Amino acid sequence: PVYEVVIPAEESMSNGSTFPIYLSENNIPEGYVLGVYIDSARSYGEDGLLHLTGTKGQADALVIVNRYDRDGSYMAVTQQSMPKVAVFEPGNIRPAQYGTLFFSVIDEEQLPADTYTGRIYFNFVLEIG
Repeated sequence: PVYEVVIPAEESMSNGSTFPIYLSENNIPEGYVLGVYIDSARSYGEDGLLHLTGTKGQADALVIVNRYDRDGSYMAVTQQSMPKVAVFEPGNIRPAQYGTLFFSVIDEEQLPADTYTGRIYFNFVLEIG
């Protein structure tokens, strides 16, 4: 099957920024769904949080990654192992479930002004629907 997931290679964010996940092409076969998962082992620190590193050698900025559901509810997924963050059904470029992340910086007001960077890694799994 052919599908193209749109996840920006680089994204500027601030506390509360949202991060949508969608498809630009969807040829997922009938009877299957595409699950998008955060690879928590590669993305989060040992404390289960996303770490963003500054350029001035100070402590990392710690971030809680949250997942929105289509009904507007959300939950933190940083403490989960391999959390599912989007589900796509055949023929639809918008997710059938989840699909938007937002980020909450812990103690943002205590962080020195700087540019902080980090990475989130994703796994894509074609699953029987």
